[in-house]
Amino acid sequence: MLLIAACAVLTGARSYAAVGQWAADAPQATLARLDAPHRRRLRAGTAAQGLDRAAPGRL
Repeated sequence: MLLIAACAVLTGARSYAAVGQWAADAPQATLARLDAPHRRRLRAGTAAQGLDRAAPGRL
């Protein structure tokens, strides 16, 4: 998951929600290269919106 977050930040993500959205939108081949869990599990990244509200600007 750390690699996914790092890639998302490098491409402009500035919040937990943006990282979750990047992961949800990333092609399956990209996620596979990052050894990421299956996309359905990444959709749980919408919970990142709650984290973003609880700790704004921490990323």
